[in-house]
Amino acid sequence: MTRRQERAAGLGARTARLVSIVLAVAAGLALATAIPLAVASFVDPTVHKGEAGPVLARLLAAAAGLSGGFLLLMSALLLPEPPGARWLSALSVGAIAGLLETALLLRGSPAWAFVLVPLAAFVLVAVPRPGRRRRTAARQRTGHTRASAARPARRQR
Repeated sequence: MTRRQERAAGLGARTARLVSIVLAVAAGLALATAIPLAVASFVDPTVHKGEAGPVLARLLAAAAGLSGGFLLLMSALLLPEPPGARWLSALSVGAIAGLLETALLLRGSPAWAFVLVPLAAFVLVAVPRPGRRRRTAARQRTGHTRASAARPARRQR
């Protein structure tokens, strides 16, 4: 394998990890929106003004729960390795954003708030970590890759 092929092979796993993290945020957002909205539609019959309020709230909760479940499944299947702390933190940030989003929906907040909350969640999770680049640069200077750094040194004959 040439050096160019080695670099291209690493790009696939990195992209899959990023897509998986973005899907985990969306899954957490959808699932955390579905649960309180479903509870509110059964507890409070005046979820929204008008007769169709509880029915539409239940329909939205069912759709959000179903899509959140499928997004979570896709996110878990796209991971190149078992779920780690970063994937779980993305899911948690999405859930917190979903709860905030539901609270804004039930209070009747302005429309711009519904765009701002998920955008902030995606930016918070998808921003690259600064320490990662420094470690990679140090490995390139010393000539070590992840695989060669983990292997014991060969004896000279």
